[in-house]
Amino acid sequence: MKPFFLLLTLFISHLVFSQKTYEFDHLLEYEVTYFKDSLRKNSRIFRKTDTTYIKKYLTYSQRNNYRAILTELDSLTFMMDFRDYEGVAFRFKILKSVFYENQLFKVPCELVEQYHNPFQYQVKNYDFVTLTDTIVGNKSYYRYKLTSIRPKKIKRLKLATQFYIVDKEAVEHMPLLDFPTAYEEWKTAPNLPNGLLFETHIIDFYGDLDSRERLTDSQTINKRFVINAPCDYSEN
Repeated sequence: MKPFFLLLTLFISHLVFSQKTYEFDHLLEYEVTYFKDSLRKNSRIFRKTDTTYIKKYLTYSQRNNYRAILTELDSLTFMMDFRDYEGVAFRFKILKSVFYENQLFKVPCELVEQYHNPFQYQVKNYDFVTLTDTIVGNKSYYRYKLTSIRPKKIKRLKLATQFYIVDKEAVEHMPLLDFPTAYEEWKTAPNLPNGLLFETHIIDFYGDLDSRERLTDSQTINKRFVINAPCDYSEN
């Protein structure tokens, strides 16, 4: 998908019915760390040092089939990467001033693409497992993991496991699952607890901490991105 620079049209006039609106009510900031390696591992670049950066998510607390990621390109510009796991994706550059100062935006159809989950078949190979609660800074959090249920594949492919640590006090927020397989598996796991994602981390096959995303800031927002009906490829 080519990253166009979005020329936003603010909706001051009438909205027609042949449109779809994606709402966002949270701007979540996570510190992402990729940890250095102590030994060389097959099929992965050897990391000599820890690498850290900031990742911003736009989420809607009542739905988790879509999310957007804001990546800072420079002091003036974000790259916005939107994905609706039910069929829609778009990616564009947006001025920070435009993003922060406005609430309602139109996304031109030429920026919208149909999204197909390339890992949907993996649902039969993975499952969520609920774990005992964990304590972070004297506060109790829910904890669960997404892991392969095929022991032979785990050993042969050296598969990792992803862990989720979820805030019990923010149960109004549905699980943030920034991975299509995790979302598809979540749809089959109705007992997975709601809650704002505090941390997710990956433990590799060798038992080492591979990477981590930890919440550093949470803001309530009110933003809507609108696409026209001809480019609404979603299933819902």
